[in-house]
Amino acid sequence: MRNTIEETINMKGNILKRYINKLISRKETAELLNMHVNAVSRLTSRYKKEGRDALIPKNLDQKVVIQFTIKHQPIYKI
Repeated sequence: MRNTIEETINMKGNILKRYINKLISRKETAELLNMHVNAVSRLTSRYKKEGRDALIPKNLDQKVVIQFTIKHQPIYKI
């Protein structure tokens, strides 16, 4: 079953919070998020600055972003 954008953002946020609180290592975080360990560091720093907006995939179709923004609080600037 495919995850919705919101479920994916929530999952990534929960994993990053565990990493920030030092409950899991950077390597474990990278494995859980299926990304390189250096990318985890970049994402963590963006997450600390931008919050939840940092977790929205950048390669989304504009229609999907607009629908997501209308359905929820505006979290992505178009």
